[in-house]
Amino acid sequence: MSTEKHNYQWDSTENALAFINFVVVKNKKCFDAEKIFLNTPCFVTEKYDGTNLAKDDLGVIYSRRFALGDDEQEFIKTSLKEVREADVGKLKSILIEVAGLDPNNIVKCIVYGEFICNAWYDYEKRGLIGKWKVF
Repeated sequence: MSTEKHNYQWDSTENALAFINFVVVKNKKCFDAEKIFLNTPCFVTEKYDGTNLAKDDLGVIYSRRFALGDDEQEFIKTSLKEVREADVGKLKSILIEVAGLDPNNIVKCIVYGEFICNAWYDYEKRGLIGKWKVF
């Protein structure tokens, strides 16, 4: 692993229970809980227990604090094959086209995801080891 630190670490995500308690419960006169919880469309994904990895449009893979070397084929004893094969440059091109952006204004495109590198729960049975679940 490279010893060169980077500035692309994924920031923390607010805990949903803390948000609900602070915003909705303590301010229930201002919020319609039924509307918020039953009538508002939302998107939910499974929370995986792995480690965050990011990859940019030039093919550089980032762990929490360091860039991985081009020669590294494993991270935490797990193959990086799926992460290495992900075409972030192509995703960047599609996003630019769909959003109607000027590509000259996009300096770097970084995609973050959960790298499934531990055999907890039923991850092996489900074939998730080595998968990179983009979020």
